Amino acid sequence: MQQRTRSDSCGVALSWDSVGRTIDVDLQALLVDRDGIIVDAVFYNRPSAFHDAVVHAGDSVDGANAGYDETIFVKPQHLPETLVLIIFVIGIHAGGTLRDVASGVVTLFDNRGPVVRLPMEQSHGSVDCVAVLKRSGHAWNFHKIDEAAEMGHTFLDILEPTIGDVIRKHIPNAPVCVDVDFDVQLQKERVVDHAELRVCWLEKVFTLGVGWDFDLGANYGKGVNVDASAVFFDSEGRHCHAIYGAQKKACGAVHSGDNRSGRGAGDDEKITVDLASVPAEVAQIFFIVNVRTPGHDLSTVQGGFCRILGDTGEELARHAFGHGDATNGKIVARLIRSSTSRWCLQTLAENCQGRTWMSATQTMCHIFRSHPKELQPRKEKEVRRWSTMKIGFPRLDIGGEKKPKTARHRAAIIKRNLRRQALSVQPPPSTQESPRARFLMSL
Repeated sequence: MQQRTRSDSCGVALSWDSVGRTIDVDLQALLVDRDGIIVDAVFYNRPSAFHDAVVHAGDSVDGANAGYDETIFVKPQHLPETLVLIIFVIGIHAGGTLRDVASGVVTLFDNRGPVVRLPMEQSHGSVDCVAVLKRSGHAWNFHKIDEAAEMGHTFLDILEPTIGDVIRKHIPNAPVCVDVDFDVQLQKERVVDHAELRVCWLEKVFTLGVGWDFDLGANYGKGVNVDASAVFFDSEGRHCHAIYGAQKKACGAVHSGDNRSGRGAGDDEKITVDLASVPAEVAQIFFIVNVRTPGHDLSTVQGGFCRILGDTGEELARHAFGHGDATNGKIVARLIRSSTSRWCLQTLAENCQGRTWMSATQTMCHIFRSHPKELQPRKEKEVRRWSTMKIGFPRLDIGGEKKPKTARHRAAIIKRNLRRQALSVQPPPSTQESPRARFLMSL
């Protein structure tokens, strides 16, 4: 199967549902040059390549997102001419097979929408090479790959002969045995329970300030480029808007502008949100800081910090980037709309390896579904138990008797037990019965 794509931005997306058990399916991409050498890979722990020409939008561990669960964006016009193939692989991360995946679809899309949809193979295999984008002059062709799925988890498990045969089919002079010559970290990061993180409340204005020092020795004397961005999500968990250096206004939020070097004092980039002007369709707003300059991350940014300001301009939180921030990006906060005029502010510290906000959208989608405890409705059982303990109703002591079936039976047992307690424990002469005690004794 072949489909010619335009030379501008496109992408490949993966969507699925779990049947009976939670299945974690991963979308991966291998980048191959004209000599048949695998020069790079993009997946959950390696989210971008060639200065964000290929970007993984983030990992989904359960397929529960609305729409696409995992996405790899491709900007062919930014790829070097020596790169001629992008091979797409899907794999079950741990446990299960493709047969356990329901409604699995691989979708090629461009700026106008979906172009091709490929159903996932239903088999006992767990890793499958599904498609390839091949350069053809200034355009790229999309090819479906009809190979049986095999046992494994990632592209490393099917390098030979499966991926090697695909490469040699399109590049006859490719090596007899293909391999990867770069570090591949397959272990996924620890999952954070975002419901446990503390929150505060805002009504009028939220401000994120990001600052860093100019580094004359970085980027040939140009300094390090750090970006602050805000990403807006609707009630279904879909990102609908974003503001950053090149897009300065949206949804009641204003970006101060792109500072590409860190020159200047105080906040080098600032995002201010007028909460009353945020459209009703926006349910949550995420704030992320990314280092755009290759070879640098947040731990190497000199004097780097981010801070959060509240309604009156007071500083609510500050974080200085240091050696523990060896990551290209960090989601630092989110705002959650409540049922009143107030917004719930939750500070975060979620690391992201991509260099743009776009590479972290899937991580934001995952956090979106986790609400702080302060916004979670109290369960009915918990309400009844709390109320009983608060009011102080006597415990029902019925010994070996059967549990009362009616309210009348229960009242009779409580009355009998209270009389027994009154006979066995005589109050001191000076003790006066309270109105509550007299009420219980009259049952």
